[in-house]
Amino acid sequence: MEKQSIGLTGVANARELGGYVTSDGRRVKSALLLRTGRLDKATEEDINRLESVYRVGMVVDFRMSVEASGAPDPAIRGAEIYNIGIINEAEITKRQKQKSIDMKAMYNDPLIFLKTALESKVVHPGMYIDFLSGDAGKSGFSRFLRLVKDAPMDRAVLWHCTSGKDRTGIAAMLLLTIFGVDEETIMYDFLLTNEFNRSRIERNREFLNDGLEPSEKHLIPDMLVVLDGVNGSYLENAIDYLKSEYGSIIGYIKTELGISEDDMEILRNKYLI
Repeated sequence: MEKQSIGLTGVANARELGGYVTSDGRRVKSALLLRTGRLDKATEEDINRLESVYRVGMVVDFRMSVEASGAPDPAIRGAEIYNIGIINEAEITKRQKQKSIDMKAMYNDPLIFLKTALESKVVHPGMYIDFLSGDAGKSGFSRFLRLVKDAPMDRAVLWHCTSGKDRTGIAAMLLLTIFGVDEETIMYDFLLTNEFNRSRIERNREFLNDGLEPSEKHLIPDMLVVLDGVNGSYLENAIDYLKSEYGSIIGYIKTELGISEDDMEILRNKYLI
């Protein structure tokens, strides 16, 4: 866990892909590929670290506009910010209207928010498949990979969503697959969220144990996934889907994201040693 940390105190789930070993014995370069949660609570020291230690030149924000509007990314000297949606916001709004969801009540009451997220299938075991199969996700992940490919050689790329685990995690999975990192290591990186967010997850568990009725407590594991945790089966479902539909994750990357073998070789040469 510590070797992946990038040492931020105000940003949750802040880590890097550096050090992971590929199937051909190469290794992902350190300090260039950073994945985090939302940045709006970054401390002054965090910002200085991103600027001086990591020399971040690009920030990719995968959040929906409703998420980002109230918590915009801070300025990082020398970095360009790209807002790339992965989720079809119009579809989310449509579901909310169909179910007559009171948005104000939902965002003001955490328990209502969590129950709504589960009932409306915003979060469910196939949600990563939704990310990868939807037009917004295909367009967004394709643009992300191209930005990483074209990023300056000596400056880090940082990508994030709200908790740095779902949309951010799928983006990391795609990159690590291109690099040739095995699925066991990819799952390890994905599940590190539960270690980096351990204290948050335990606080959430206590809150849910206190706030839910006994008949509702079976929802706690899924609610923790809505909040700060991850479930490995969600990623397994997505990988199985890509293999079934495209033969492999690489097949999906080529077919749906339009990333060629030449593009992937540029990424490998740029970020592996």
